[in-house]
Amino acid sequence: MAFATQAWVLAILLLFVSFAGSTSQGIVTGFISRSVDNRNQGKIMGVTTGIDNLAQILGPIIGVILLSLTGNLPYALALNLLSVIPFFIGFQVLKFGYDNRNIVKTKQTSRGTIEPKIIT
Repeated sequence: MAFATQAWVLAILLLFVSFAGSTSQGIVTGFISRSVDNRNQGKIMGVTTGIDNLAQILGPIIGVILLSLTGNLPYALALNLLSVIPFFIGFQVLKFGYDNRNIVKTKQTSRGTIEPKIIT
């Protein structure tokens, strides 16, 4: 976005960035809720929402300050390089210490009936 010279180019780039941000938020929330047990889900979701809101306030302010400084090309490059880090983290396989999904296994009894067994 730092290299967009026309307003319409910036508008198209912002469209893709907004779409990516809005679609990824639900996925991130799902992963975060699976990372803790049922009793702590509300607590972790509150902390996550607070950090997300703080980032949405401070991020644009800090970005505008950095880009408004004279000779803004090094700052624009630094901000673009920082955005590469979450891009690569997104492709890593996430492993959770606690996965609260119930696993259903079935067991066939001697009578021929199938009994579900929930493993927590």
